[in-house]
Amino acid sequence: MRILIVEDETELALNYQEILESFGFGVMGIAPSSTSCLDFCEKERPDLILMDVKIQGEMDGIALSKKIKSQWRVPIIFTTAYSDKKTLDRISEQSYEGYLLKPFSTDSLKSAIHLAKNNFEANSASEQVFKVRDKGFTQHLPFSEILYFKADGLYTQVITTNKTYLVREILKNVQAVVDEKIFLRIHKSYLVNKNFIDSYNFGEVKLGEKVLPMKRGFRKALEEILS
Repeated sequence: MRILIVEDETELALNYQEILESFGFGVMGIAPSSTSCLDFCEKERPDLILMDVKIQGEMDGIALSKKIKSQWRVPIIFTTAYSDKKTLDRISEQSYEGYLLKPFSTDSLKSAIHLAKNNFEANSASEQVFKVRDKGFTQHLPFSEILYFKADGLYTQVITTNKTYLVREILKNVQAVVDEKIFLRIHKSYLVNKNFIDSYNFGEVKLGEKVLPMKRGFRKALEEILS
C-alpha cells in the first residue's frame, strides 16, 4: 500500500512516515500543501491519503479532500487537533474513510488504515463501475459519475462529471458491459446515463448545458426507461 502524507509540520510528517514504514506500508511522499498534494495525485495516485485538516495552500484539508474525491477514487483519513463543532460538521459533510484526533497512538493509526482500506474496498465492490486505463493506471469510474459515452471511430469517449477519457472499444462493446437500466442508446454515436437527463424533445436530449442528438426511433425507449 502506497500512502501519501499531507501534513505541513515536517517533523510530524517524518514521524508518521517512520511509523507507517515500520508497519510495512510504503510512503510515496509528504505533501505540505494542497498544491503539492494534487501534484502527487496527478503523477501517481496513492492507495490512501493521510490528510491533515490544517495545511498550507489555498485549500485546507477538508476542501482538498472534496476536490480529490471528485477526480480520483482514493480513501482518505483525516487527522486534526481540532474537535470544535464547525470543523467536525465540515468533515461530516465530506466523503471520507477515517478520522483521527491528534495526538493519536500508533495502534489507532494502524487500525484506522486497515478499517479505511477494508471499508473502501467493500464499497467499491458493491458499486457499479466502468474500467478505463489512464496514464498507465486502471481507473474505476462509478456509473454515477459517467454522463455519457460517445463513439469515436474504433474508440469511445467516456465523459464524466469532471473529465473525459478515451477507451479502445467501439460503442457497441461498451454498451454490452454497462447496465442497460442506467445507460440508454439514444443515437448511433451516444449512450447516455438516464440519471443526468434534464429534458428532451423529438430530436434532442439535454444533460445540463450539453445537448445531444437523439434519433426518432430511440424516443420511445427513452420514455419507457424514464417512466
